[in-house]
Amino acid sequence: MSVVYQLAVTPWQANRYLSEGAEDFCGFAVDAASVEDVRDAGCLRELLLCKVNEANFPADEPLHILKAPIDPFVHTRRAVGPLHPDAFLGGVTEDAPYDPSGVVSAGGATAELLWIEPGRLTRGSELWRFRPGDPNPELAAVYHGVAWGWENARTGEFVAAKPSKLMGPVVKREWGTAAVDVETDGGKPTAVTLVSPQKPPESGFERLSTGLWAKRIEYRDGLNVYENYLSALARGVPVRVTRLANSPNGMEALGFALLVDAPYAIGNRVLRICPGAFFCVMPMDEMEKAVAREGRPETWDVSTFPAVTTLSLRERSNYDVDSLLKDIHALIENVAPKGWRTCTLIVQIVGGQFRYGGNFFIPASADPFEAAPPSGGGSPSQAASSSGAGSEAASSEDRSANAGDGARQGPGSRQARSGRPRRPVYGGVVEEISLLPSAVLEYLGQIKKLAATPERGAPLAFTLQASASGETKLNVTYEETPPLVESITPQAWAAEMEAFPRPNPPEWASRLADPGDDDGL
Repeated sequence: MSVVYQLAVTPWQANRYLSEGAEDFCGFAVDAASVEDVRDAGCLRELLLCKVNEANFPADEPLHILKAPIDPFVHTRRAVGPLHPDAFLGGVTEDAPYDPSGVVSAGGATAELLWIEPGRLTRGSELWRFRPGDPNPELAAVYHGVAWGWENARTGEFVAAKPSKLMGPVVKREWGTAAVDVETDGGKPTAVTLVSPQKPPESGFERLSTGLWAKRIEYRDGLNVYENYLSALARGVPVRVTRLANSPNGMEALGFALLVDAPYAIGNRVLRICPGAFFCVMPMDEMEKAVAREGRPETWDVSTFPAVTTLSLRERSNYDVDSLLKDIHALIENVAPKGWRTCTLIVQIVGGQFRYGGNFFIPASADPFEAAPPSGGGSPSQAASSSGAGSEAASSEDRSANAGDGARQGPGSRQARSGRPRRPVYGGVVEEISLLPSAVLEYLGQIKKLAATPERGAPLAFTLQASASGETKLNVTYEETPPLVESITPQAWAAEMEAFPRPNPPEWASRLADPGDDDGL
């Protein structure tokens, strides 16, 4: 029996399916078979982490559950935290009640939490309504693929969106690229239905009641069924672009975040659509580092596919500093602006309190328009210490970053496409870092633990330098005054001493431990 995924979708998403024929999906899910006995709407809300954004899931209204069968183009991974052994690069950081263990429980059922990558819905997907206090759910609609879209279970009417060619299978024809539905028998493709919003210059197409044009043909070797995959950097967040549309502002793109990091995404104005799913709409020419590739299924037979279709190939050890630094560099590279050469970063971790500041340096050759020499000189290294500091609490209850600290703009500065401020320096520009991926802080926190000794305690701050060529250098501060010492509170220092005792605290720390010593000065 093939896997069926179960997701909670907001009323807004459900309306998009029913009234617009929307075909995209993404976010947290579970294997439906593992929770088939859970029919209470309240338990399902708890199980699928609807309390992460509770306002979008009103407890007194029906809960919409999407059930989507697996197909060769659906990719899922375990939704675990950055330091979990099964985590992909960056892992998952979400608001409470998300648990980085990636296990959810409610209504007597326990399941692995999965994350479905952004993509096209699968044929046979169903939308169900679970009403509070009613154990008998109502089937609202069934998705029949790109040609017919959604069938309203009550009215029998069909509604389909103009199919996107940036998710799900497509084929190339002489007149262009067509989205397709693929039929299989015994795990092998037997036929495809070509779909177009306009009548193609090819015989055999019929107009459907959905307004789309479709043609069913027999599958044959060499037909070359594949999926387009367009990734980009939107406001500093890696996204998959799933749809393009003309607008008065030019070509606009819908992008879903590929880094599941709530504080980082929301801080960069990439909005949460539902638990584990973040999106933005912006002009395509404002996105950076766009990369297009094609993907083809290794097999069409999904009868034996596991619920987790994508396994992490990373070999990072949480107990090896070099391994952790490798992942830090990879994350920095993923969110770095186009043309970056170096990244300078200062991170202070004291008592579970994070403070940071830094920048990317982009040489003039990479961005000649923005790289006018500054009147007052300056250098990328100087900018790291003067850029201000973002902040992020270590606890799961407070993971939001204070972007305002690191986002001040001086004379001659301007906003980059990412939304991060830029200012000219000799030889190029620097782009200020006001937000960091949460996993970078998690990995540095782990390095702090590994570097702790009974004699010296743990490092208080890190200065990290990374280059686009792959080098990473890390300097640590144990005793000397940390670069962002003014932000350390007595409470944070007390927590630091409890976690990492020091026989001889530095002189500057004594004032924090006993602030009364400064009375009258």
